[in-house]
Amino acid sequence: MNTSGSGTGGDHTPTRWTRLQEIFHAAVALREAARPAFLDGACRDEPALRADVDKMLRVDALADAALDGVRAGIAELAAEALGEADGSGADDSWEGRTLGAYRVLRKIGQGGMGAVYEAEREDVHKRVALKVVRGALGAPDLVRRFLLERRVLARLAHPGIAGLLDAGMLDDDTPWLAMELVDGAPITRYCEQHELDVATRLRLFLQVCEAVDYAHAHLIVHRDIKPSNVMVDEGGRVKLLDFGIAKLLGQDDDAAGESTRTGLRVLSPEYAAPEQFTGAPITTATDVHALGVLLFELLTGERPYAAAGGSAMAAAQAVVETEPPRPSSVAGRSAGREKRADRRLAGDLDAICLKALAKDPARRYRSARQLGDDIVRHLEGVPVEARLPTLGYRVGRFLRRNAALVGAAALVTLALATGLGAALWQSAQAQAAQAESEEVTAFVVGLFEAGDPEVTLGEEIPVRTILEQGSRRVEELAEEPRIQARMLSVMARAYRGLGDPQRARGLAERAIALRSSLVGRDDAEVAASLATLAQTLDDLGDEGGAIEKHREALEVLRGQLGPAHERTTYTALRLSRLLALEGQWEEAQGLAEEALRRRREARPSDPEAEAEALRTLATVRWWGPQDLDGAEALYREALAIQERLFGPDDARVESGLVPLGGLLAQQRKFEEAESVARRALELRTRIYGPDHPAVAFQLSNVAYVLSNAGRHDEAETLYREVVERYRAVFPGDHPRIATALTGIAVTFGRRGMVDSTLTYMEPAAAMIARLNGPDHPETALAHHNLGMSYLRLGRHEQAAHELELAYELRSRLHGASSPGALRSGAAYASALAELGRYTDAERLLTTLLAHQREQHPEGHPDVAVSLQHLGEILERQGRVEEAIPLLEEALAWWRSAANPDTLRRRSVADLLVRVHEAAGRSDQANRIRQDERAARTAGVQR
Repeated sequence: MNTSGSGTGGDHTPTRWTRLQEIFHAAVALREAARPAFLDGACRDEPALRADVDKMLRVDALADAALDGVRAGIAELAAEALGEADGSGADDSWEGRTLGAYRVLRKIGQGGMGAVYEAEREDVHKRVALKVVRGALGAPDLVRRFLLERRVLARLAHPGIAGLLDAGMLDDDTPWLAMELVDGAPITRYCEQHELDVATRLRLFLQVCEAVDYAHAHLIVHRDIKPSNVMVDEGGRVKLLDFGIAKLLGQDDDAAGESTRTGLRVLSPEYAAPEQFTGAPITTATDVHALGVLLFELLTGERPYAAAGGSAMAAAQAVVETEPPRPSSVAGRSAGREKRADRRLAGDLDAICLKALAKDPARRYRSARQLGDDIVRHLEGVPVEARLPTLGYRVGRFLRRNAALVGAAALVTLALATGLGAALWQSAQAQAAQAESEEVTAFVVGLFEAGDPEVTLGEEIPVRTILEQGSRRVEELAEEPRIQARMLSVMARAYRGLGDPQRARGLAERAIALRSSLVGRDDAEVAASLATLAQTLDDLGDEGGAIEKHREALEVLRGQLGPAHERTTYTALRLSRLLALEGQWEEAQGLAEEALRRRREARPSDPEAEAEALRTLATVRWWGPQDLDGAEALYREALAIQERLFGPDDARVESGLVPLGGLLAQQRKFEEAESVARRALELRTRIYGPDHPAVAFQLSNVAYVLSNAGRHDEAETLYREVVERYRAVFPGDHPRIATALTGIAVTFGRRGMVDSTLTYMEPAAAMIARLNGPDHPETALAHHNLGMSYLRLGRHEQAAHELELAYELRSRLHGASSPGALRSGAAYASALAELGRYTDAERLLTTLLAHQREQHPEGHPDVAVSLQHLGEILERQGRVEEAIPLLEEALAWWRSAANPDTLRRRSVADLLVRVHEAAGRSDQANRIRQDERAARTAGVQR
């Protein structure tokens, strides 16, 4: 251990540094006149120590009045002056030590509160960034802020934020954090090294906005956004770091006992907002200002207040008093910048930067998302909010965007107008869309006639850009409400197909209101808009609202078009799927069976419509009575129809592949499941493009297959990508986000990293409960998953509470002998046993096991798990002879079905070895050890 110091302060061992901080903080608390006498006593016979404390107090006295009360920051500044920050002092003493489950390898950075090290969790060979607070005992403000950072990071699970993996305390109450290790470069350096053009820099900046917006949605303000805290890896993925001075909105920090003030050492003056110096309230607008500084630097190579130069106080004065220049007036000064950069920045980007950098927070963008949205508008060539909407500006934007509004582009947009869009392969929607009137077609053709082909020859026009123009022009149809209502409905479907459900919802609601006022609610066209709204609500995670609108649409269609009409059966199938998700399986199955019968009886027959009904019925069978074999047969029948109609490589086949892959994974047919899932992913990407939510959904399905197959690292990577994609589309809570977070948690759990599982499982469970309410199947599953995580961590009271809730809710919703209730009951019994309630646990497990054997006479993982739980309960009571046959049966099943390295198989084998040894049967115990060791060595299943 290196205990030698260097620099002006002499010896800087950990003990001396602790004393130094203790004396400094005690002296600061005294009146200035009383300090000399105190220091004479505290530093008796230690002149070097007294000199160092005096230096710290002199630095403290230099603090500007606006920055008063920042003791932790001053202590860190003094630490640098005393030689602590150069790596030669106490921080190096951590290298080679073990903190929790982590071995410290090397120092990689110095934060505002402590040192950051690269460390390794040796049991899983995972590298992490380990942050340790400095001088914990002598700096209570630092410790409180460090613990606040831990709380902040525990709230955040976003692919654009370096996540918290683990945390703990040393024996001397020094806290530490284990975080995701980011191998990359600061965003500004990354852009320069890769010589990125302006558009690419903007797209990279959008990732930063998304991460910051996610933090704001969780009531967290970062307060220190700067290039060194925004890293980019070689894959071009942004990671936001260091929430050390973050603020929890809506909380009185001092009342909570947490210092979140910023100081000279902690604060980065050139990236700070004016209110961070003037004492005005800190809000999300504070981070918007920092994003404006970062954007300015990305575009120009300089900071907006760099001209102030010199001291931190000069920088602070510039931030508060000086108006920033336009980026276009600065670009080009730095060597190596593109020569025409200033022209590229003039106009939109000037306005966007200056709006973000406004001195008055009320004049800035309301949120990081709004800032990002304006960047997107600029990239897509539509008017930005930061500029005044003058007629000349809007016309100029439109002409530059729509140069080639003829030929193939016109055909694409006409397809959208007739409802094909993203639903191109769904026959029900395609047939309904063909009825759109000539007036609507004429309206859309008018969108193309407004452009001037000579402005930007050959430019490709994005579909979304054309829709933006249509959204504005539809307001001109107020005197033609019938056409306006139809266009609103058409655009709602198109926006939904493009993955923008929020925009689609507003348009669909307007269409319904307008059509209802014209023809009444009982109209087939109103029902079509209701169905669009229902699908959009489903996309947004509002299953209850989606069911309500589907029911209303179905009732109208049955009355207007009849029960056998294609649109009626299509709506019935959509409703059936939603009801199955909500646990209303009998009604769901009745609707699906009726729709299948109607479609088979239809003349002329439509095989694709029949295949769609088969898939829906298969899904209901799968989610409801868990008839996996029956569901598989129905899925394969539907897929065979599609492949016969279109061929195996046609994009329309993906709708049959998607659910089949998930079902095969649940049946443990992993090789075929992965092949099917990846084939579906390739086809779905071909249909929708790589950024559509439908593609993210299928990525999640691939991750599910990999996780079940034991390929947890690959699954975790995909799940993180899925969360990132969903966050970009769905603001706030959403079922798909919760599902992906749960998937990440499961990958940690299956690797035995249960301390990290809760980081993702707790927010996922809370999100599911908020979305669904307390009496819902998904909420019951969330209780079960969270309870299992607590159980593995040894938090048995919390585990028992969550698992009891899951068991009772699943029993009430689905019956006490349903598969879900039996699984939750078995886990609950295990928690009871951990609490010493053996009699209750044994009674419950015996009942559950009887139900499971009846349902799975050939064996099943649930049966094996219950056998293991019951055997362990008996073993704990000393009833080893009764436990042995149960555990042998459990191990025999796992050997027939699972890899030797499977965690569950290894745990039951270890338990059986222990029980045999307790019964005095060492030969049997050794035989089991040898057999399992040989199986792992051979790498085959036994």
